[in-house]
Amino acid sequence: MSDTWNPSAHHGLYAEVKALLDRNEPVAVMELAEAALVEGREVPVAIYALSAACYRRGLIGNAIQLISDYAATGEVHPDTNEILAILYCRAGLLAKALYYGKEASITPKDGHLICFYGPDFPEFSAALAGIIQKPLMRNGVVALDRGDVKTAIVHLEQHLLIDPSDVEAIDLYAKALMLAGQPNKALGMLRSLVTMAGLKPTLVSRIGACLVSMGQLAQGLANHRTALASAPGSIALWGNVVADLGFLPADRSDVVALTAGWAACVNANAVKSPRAAAALPTGDHFTIAFLCSSPLSALEREMLLILINNLDKSKFSTLGLGCGELEVQHNLPFRNLFDRWRNVSDLDVLTLGALIRGEGVAVLLDMDGLRQPARAGLFLRNCAPVQAAWLGGPVHGAVPGATMHMVSAPQGLPGELVLPGGRYLLDVARFNAGPVPSAQHGMSLAFGADVSMAEMNPDTVALWSRVLMAVPDSMLLLRDRGQFNEQESIATIIDLFGNYGVAQRIDVIRADVPAFCAQVDVILAPSPHFDVLEYGRMVAAGMPVIVKHGGVMAMDLAAALAGTSVCDRMVAADEASYIELARSWAQTPAELVAFRGGARAALAGSVAFNSQAYAKSFGDTLCERLTELQEKAASA
Repeated sequence: MSDTWNPSAHHGLYAEVKALLDRNEPVAVMELAEAALVEGREVPVAIYALSAACYRRGLIGNAIQLISDYAATGEVHPDTNEILAILYCRAGLLAKALYYGKEASITPKDGHLICFYGPDFPEFSAALAGIIQKPLMRNGVVALDRGDVKTAIVHLEQHLLIDPSDVEAIDLYAKALMLAGQPNKALGMLRSLVTMAGLKPTLVSRIGACLVSMGQLAQGLANHRTALASAPGSIALWGNVVADLGFLPADRSDVVALTAGWAACVNANAVKSPRAAAALPTGDHFTIAFLCSSPLSALEREMLLILINNLDKSKFSTLGLGCGELEVQHNLPFRNLFDRWRNVSDLDVLTLGALIRGEGVAVLLDMDGLRQPARAGLFLRNCAPVQAAWLGGPVHGAVPGATMHMVSAPQGLPGELVLPGGRYLLDVARFNAGPVPSAQHGMSLAFGADVSMAEMNPDTVALWSRVLMAVPDSMLLLRDRGQFNEQESIATIIDLFGNYGVAQRIDVIRADVPAFCAQVDVILAPSPHFDVLEYGRMVAAGMPVIVKHGGVMAMDLAAALAGTSVCDRMVAADEASYIELARSWAQTPAELVAFRGGARAALAGSVAFNSQAYAKSFGDTLCERLTELQEKAASA
C-alpha cells in the first residue's frame, strides 16, 4: 500500500478534514478539499473528504461518483469497496451493493476513511438489510408531490448520476425541470428518453407541453394531437392538451374542437356513479370541501388561507382534501385552518368520491383542476350536491359533471355563480413598489411585463411593439423567471420584437416581483393568458396594469377592478384603446405618482382588494345560491 494511504502519514489535510467532520461541518470540508485538489495536494484524502461531505449533505450520487471514478484510475484503499457497498445500498442498487460487498470481504477494511462518513454510517450488513428500491427517486416524487421542485431536482439528479438510463427517473426529472422553468433542458432530456424508450404517447405529450411553455404553440399542439391519436381514450392526455389551451384565444376553431373532445373523452371513459348526488342538507349551515391535493403556488395558497380564515364559521364548516397528513412539513400552512382534514394523495377517483360523499359535503370546490388531469371524471361520481371547479380548471369550457360554475362575469354556463369582485382575492402578498422610477430619476418611461415564453405570442408582441412606437423613448422591461437566460429564448425575443424594429428597446431583468416593479412605471399584461393573482398584487402595489378585455383572465381582473376609480384606465376594450391607455399613463406622470402612493384609496370600491369584504361577499353569494337550491328541491 502506498504511503499516500498510510494513516501515519496523514497529519495535514487528513487531520483538518477529520476535525471538521467531527464537528459536522461538511460545507467547510468541501471548500477545503476542493482547494486541495486545485493545488494537487493529498488528492486521495481530498477525494474521500469530498465524497463524505456529499454523503452528509444527502448527495449520495455525487458521493458514489467521486469514489468510483477515482477507483477506476487504480487508486483503491482498503475501505473503498466497503464504502461503495454501503453507499450503493443507500442508493437502492442491490446488484452493485452485493458486488462491492463481496469485494470488501476479500480485502479487510481498516476504517481509516470510513470514519469520514460519520457515526451513523451503517455496517454493510445493516445497510443491506434496510435496502429499498430507488430511494432517491422516491424522495424526488415525494418532493414533487409537496411542491418542493428544487429538492425534487436534487434527488432525481442524484439518482440519475448512478443510474443514468432509468426511463422513469428521466421522465420525472423532465417534469421537475418544466416546473422549475427550464423547458429547454427538459426537452433535451425527453428527446433522449424517446430515443431510449420509443415514441410513447405520454412522452410525446410531455414534449408538447415543453414546446408550448417555450412559446412554440403550433408545434406543441401538434405533439399533443400525435399523442391523442395513439391514445384517444386517455383522460390524462386530453387534460394535458386542455391545460395548454389556456394560452390560446377561446374563439379559435381548434381550441373549441379540442375542448369539446376532452369533455367527450371524460364523459365516455370516466367511471360514473350509479347514484344521484346526495340532497343538500336542510338548515343554514353547510360543509365546504376544498380539494387541494396538488401543490398550489405561493399566492394561491395565501389566497386560500385568507379566504377560509375570514369565512363566516356560523354558516360554513370546512374540509381540506390534501396531499399527506397535516403533520408533514409541506402542510404547515394548512394546520388549524380547516375544521377537518383528509389525506387523499393515494386515493383513486372512486375512493375519493366515496370519501367526499361520506363526509356529508354540501359544496366541493376543486382547486386542483388540470394539475391532476386524470382526475377530470371526479364530478361524474356525484360526490356532492354542488360541485364546482375553481383554481386550475380549464380556461375554455366547463368540467364535465360540474353543477356550479364560478365565474367573474356571466358566460351563459348552466348553474353559473357570478362572484362579486371576481374569482380571485387579490389582497395577497402585499409589497411596496417604491417611487415611480421615471419621475424619481427623470428617465424615460419604463413599461414592464411579467411574462413567460408561452405567453409571449405574436399577437401580444405586436401589441406591445405598437405601444412602444406610440410612446417614443419608452422601454419594455421583461421580468425573467429563469427562462430568458437560455440562448434560444433570447434569440426568439430578439426575432419577435425585431420584426417591428423595437428589439433595441427591450431589456430583460432577473428579479423578484417587488424589485422588478421598482424599476417599472406601467405594467402591460399579455393576452389571453396571465397570472391574475400576480398582476392583481401589482395593482395593489400602485402599478397601473393595462389589460385587453376578451380573455378569461382579463375578465377576472376587470371584475376585480369594477367599481374603482381606475377601472377605465386599466381595462381596454380593444387593441386601439389598449395603446391609448398606455399613452395616457405615459403623458400623465402626476397621475402615475398619485396612484403609486394612493392605490389603496383608489381601489377602495373593490371587494377583491379587501380580504374581509371578499370573504363575506364570497360566503353570502354562495349561501344565497344554496338557499335557492334548497327551496327549489323543497318545491319539487
